[in-house]
Amino acid sequence: GYRVTADNDQRLPRTTAAVITAALTAWYAQTRDANRIEPLWAVLRDLMQVNTDDPRVTDLVWVSHSVSKHGKLLADNHPDPQAAQKDLANWQKALAQNITLVSEQQVRGKPVLGPSDVTGGFILQTAPPGSPPNPTWESAMPLAFISIALTNHDIIPPDRVFGPLLTAGLGARFLGQLMITQPSAYYLRDIEPALGGIRKTLWDNTLYPDCSSMALIALTELLQSMRTLEAQQQP
Repeated sequence: GYRVTADNDQRLPRTTAAVITAALTAWYAQTRDANRIEPLWAVLRDLMQVNTDDPRVTDLVWVSHSVSKHGKLLADNHPDPQAAQKDLANWQKALAQNITLVSEQQVRGKPVLGPSDVTGGFILQTAPPGSPPNPTWESAMPLAFISIALTNHDIIPPDRVFGPLLTAGLGARFLGQLMITQPSAYYLRDIEPALGGIRKTLWDNTLYPDCSSMALIALTELLQSMRTLEAQQQP
């Protein structure tokens, strides 16, 4: 089952715990059940510590969702708000650092080797030296991570939002290259069910629910953040 104690031998895998925590923090935002604050905060502290020692973008998507969207609400209502605010400031700083690090893994411009279609993708796995960049559908994860944080000014200050926004836009461009569209689907026997699906890579046309669902989450978060940023610019 789902546990919060650090010494429990039945703990869920860390990414699963991060997903559940994101759901529960969103649920707290709706219910304001005070009994849930301390357990949720304990899990978030554990997840942030793990991702400080060994950051994984699979976790950071969901940790960012909890901290960026609901961290302030949880901290303000925590039984020890002063300590919680200190935790939150440290977590926001850590997330900002990870956004910088993951952004550095993006393919920008036409590579020396390989097609320009890879532009905007993120290289998340080590490849042999000299090999062309080969980003995959997993680029949706750093895109979601960055997009979620775009509107949190404590993570990405307004005067520094352009860089992460450009990174997110390029990431969305790459996902568009992976998408099955009518003009590029001439080789499929049954086009209709495949339209809009996200391929694993540019050279692998396999369609898995994981690929399309993560891309949908990432692009939805980017669209929502762009609308929020646009609204904030209105006089």
